[in-house]
Amino acid sequence: MDYLQRLGAWAVANPRAVVLLAFAMFVWVAFANCLPSKLFEDSTCTVLLDREGRLLCATIADDGQYRFPASGKVPNRFEACICTYEDRYFRYHFGVNPVSVASALRTNYREGRIVRGASTITMQLARLMHKNAPRTFGNKLLEVLWAVRLEVGLSKDSILSLYAAHAPFGGNVVGLDAAAWRYYSTSAEELTWGQMAALCVLPNSPSIIYPGRNGERLRRKRDQLLHRLFARSLLDSSELELALAEPLPEPAAALPQLAKHLYTRAIRDGKRGKTVTTTIDRRLQQLVEKVVAESATTIAAPNVSVIVASVRSGEVLAYVGNTPGLSSHGAYVDIPSSVRSSASVIKPFLYAAMLEDGLLLPNELVLDVPTKIGNFAPQNASRNFSGVVPASRALAQSLNVPIVRMLRVYGVKLFLDLLRAEGFTTFTRSADYYGLSLILGGGEISLWDLAGAYATLARTVVMYDPQQQGALRTVFPLHYVLRDSVPNAAQSLLGAGAAYLTLQALRAVSRPMEEQGWQFFSSSRSVAWKTGTSFGGRDAWTVGVNPEYVIAVWAGNHDGSSVAGLSGVRTAAPVMFNLWSLLPHSQWFAAPVEDLERVPVCAVSGRPPSEACGEVDTVYAPAHRAVYAPCPYHRVVHLDSTGRWRVDASCYPASAILHRSWFILPPAAAWFYSRAHSRYDPLPPYLDGCAMDAENRSMQFIYPRENAAVVSVPRDLDGQPSSVVFSLAHTDAQQIIYWHLDGEYVGMTSVYHQLALQPNEGKHELVVVDGDGQRASIRFTVRYRAKQL
Repeated sequence: MDYLQRLGAWAVANPRAVVLLAFAMFVWVAFANCLPSKLFEDSTCTVLLDREGRLLCATIADDGQYRFPASGKVPNRFEACICTYEDRYFRYHFGVNPVSVASALRTNYREGRIVRGASTITMQLARLMHKNAPRTFGNKLLEVLWAVRLEVGLSKDSILSLYAAHAPFGGNVVGLDAAAWRYYSTSAEELTWGQMAALCVLPNSPSIIYPGRNGERLRRKRDQLLHRLFARSLLDSSELELALAEPLPEPAAALPQLAKHLYTRAIRDGKRGKTVTTTIDRRLQQLVEKVVAESATTIAAPNVSVIVASVRSGEVLAYVGNTPGLSSHGAYVDIPSSVRSSASVIKPFLYAAMLEDGLLLPNELVLDVPTKIGNFAPQNASRNFSGVVPASRALAQSLNVPIVRMLRVYGVKLFLDLLRAEGFTTFTRSADYYGLSLILGGGEISLWDLAGAYATLARTVVMYDPQQQGALRTVFPLHYVLRDSVPNAAQSLLGAGAAYLTLQALRAVSRPMEEQGWQFFSSSRSVAWKTGTSFGGRDAWTVGVNPEYVIAVWAGNHDGSSVAGLSGVRTAAPVMFNLWSLLPHSQWFAAPVEDLERVPVCAVSGRPPSEACGEVDTVYAPAHRAVYAPCPYHRVVHLDSTGRWRVDASCYPASAILHRSWFILPPAAAWFYSRAHSRYDPLPPYLDGCAMDAENRSMQFIYPRENAAVVSVPRDLDGQPSSVVFSLAHTDAQQIIYWHLDGEYVGMTSVYHQLALQPNEGKHELVVVDGDGQRASIRFTVRYRAKQL
């Protein structure tokens, strides 16, 4: 209280001091707040840079100017040139240079006109903030005040950076970075002394001197600046000589337009008007765009998209959103973010999942026979069946039927959970919605997710550490912004062992005939790869991966319409193979031996050997100590002394019986398998008197009933032969019957065993086989009835 009383008494006694103090405080507050809340509100270009800071793409700003965002730093050569030309004492004054002001006043007074200015770089920056307002005394005083305030609030480096970003460089080019690319097609950091000097004389009078106009005047000013730099010992005589010999810049050139669709993606991701330093490799991007553009002239697809990424980091190294050079046909569609039918490219993840969960061994035989599950009847692309095929070959050959049967065992819901865990973000519906068709393209994916998921599969092997298995089974999503934190990291459900075995299967050279032309590639580079073609020829996919890189390619019509002749093998694969030639060679994956175990298997069936198996082999399997069911296909068969007939002890001397291991497939599988494997031996028939008619006891033909029957076929009203309905009875109502006419498979039935066929006139044999291998056959003759008059 005493203090306040004394202060009040002093104020009453010294009114002038109070007024002066109040005025000083007012001036200080006014000075502290004299700058605009935002120094510059000009729109800026969105600038896309590669991982080394080289320009990929930029377009004009909203106000029609080529103005790049402030970079925060300027090259040393720029500071040397601009300070020598405009403000030699920039590093020493407080925004206004009193010596320069006095010198300018004296010179201008002596000449009787304004021939010399005293503006510092900071004052020029203030004038740029003032939008080049009229040169009145009041505006000049405000700019001086702003300049001093800028010096108080900002560092010299920040002031120089702002000036470099907003100084005019002729025409609609604003800022050093934009000028460097527009006039010299290079970054400001890479400008030579001659180039930098030519640019640094432009802000002084950009409307009079700029590249393409008044060339001699520009050269004279540039050379004067270079000599002044030499006089200040900022460059030596040889550098001066080289700089003086450099040509002047030509009129402004177009900015690079690489990774144009990634540029629009960055804007869509909220980076408009910013500088985005990406993970892209500019040199690789140029080469990839060239390959894609050239390939587009030879493949049956107007739109092609490519992603090349690093396996280890998830960084995207090249991004082609659509065929370069297109002027129409969806040229602006950014395909990597679009969702398309997955076709067959997710099959490897089912194979890996079943290996991981101990539901499958790598070369285990899986059924490839006509299959109908409810109303769903999958078909192989070839429309043929193999009977049985090793699981790894079913994957390499992309056989639909075995893979669908595998998914039925694994479960659609579990598979969906795995796909989501491995980085696929577009499977948003339930398992019931997708059903078993999910594995054949019933769901939709993006090229972005596909590349990321295959990178994750490879990374699981590359970064495997037996001491930190959990930590190194993390999914790293792809990212294109350099130094971005990796978002939404998730735990992979696949181990290194299962991933390695899957990649081994995808490396196999045993491919469909249409792929044989690419075998030369496998001998020069080790790549695991998979193709896919969606139903109706709408999408062609190819994805390949090695320990260092992943390449994913999509080809088709941007609008999802069909393309004649489109396929993953013939359309997308050639592009991928050409792209691998741009990348360094890499060794194949090192086997994660701590996550693998050796499992003895039957050499034929690929399952653990039963007592009846003959030759035994050893394969690698994920090291989870799973209990696998033994080989179901080998059985001990009892034969007579000739080995031609089956017998048993009730009808043949026990001492003379031969006991042989026999490879016995289920009936339908055996039928198709024997067509492609001539060495497959069916079971010998029983010796007369031994299990007589054993095959025929459980089923009997209803129509035709007897061998050698004549089947009279009527004609319809058009005179065409009608169908014949063959029927059969079986003692087991749950059995499935496989029908074969004259050695060709014609269908299967269940519960009600009736099948309509249209056999030609003449003799035929109809053979039926049930699920237990029991057979029945009948011979008959077909005769067409005469036409009715």
